[in-house]
Amino acid sequence: MIKEKLLIVDDIINIVNDIKRKLEIEFPEYEIIGVTDCDHALYVLEQQDIAILLLDITFNNRKLTTIGDGKQLLKILQNKKIEVPTIIFSTHDSLEILYPIIANYKPKGYVQKNEDSDQDLVYTIKKVAKGYVEYGQKLNQALLNRTQLEFSLDAQDLLIIEHLAKAKNYVELADKKLNMDRKTISRKLERLRFVFDVDTDKQLLLKLQHLGFSISY
Repeated sequence: MIKEKLLIVDDIINIVNDIKRKLEIEFPEYEIIGVTDCDHALYVLEQQDIAILLLDITFNNRKLTTIGDGKQLLKILQNKKIEVPTIIFSTHDSLEILYPIIANYKPKGYVQKNEDSDQDLVYTIKKVAKGYVEYGQKLNQALLNRTQLEFSLDAQDLLIIEHLAKAKNYVELADKKLNMDRKTISRKLERLRFVFDVDTDKQLLLKLQHLGFSISY
């Protein structure tokens, strides 16, 4: 019987080997393949049918490869129209890093990489194999909170947020052709500080970044 294939992509060889060994025990129905860079991963994905991709985001060997990290690999796969159910397996847990990846590339799963992630990884692979999306309770709650905040914003709020990093104050924002006068911008910023529970525009910007909002620099 031909086995389906699961591809592990992580720059640390010991992690690849450890996960591969554990998954071969948990999922004998899969052929487990492990690679340590995204260039090799793309080659495998172009040459073979991969049922599930287990992908890290950050790669320390990025200077030695054409594709520097997991996010770049996802973008290339999207451009090449190579569709493969992907589980993000990363130490990153902030929306600043994860939300753009989720919004743009729609991975099917997420597991935070740590010493106790084995059970979560097995559970997520099982769910993704059945066609479900599984991000875990912590990330799901963070995404829900972000969505609720975003629903409370209007188009003018989002425009201010996008340009906030380029301006020192609302006077400079008013000069950026946002089609809002200074009074409106001042009132909007006051409301945004209230909604995001911060005291200053700098704190607002930091919180927006942490939540993964689009901000121009």
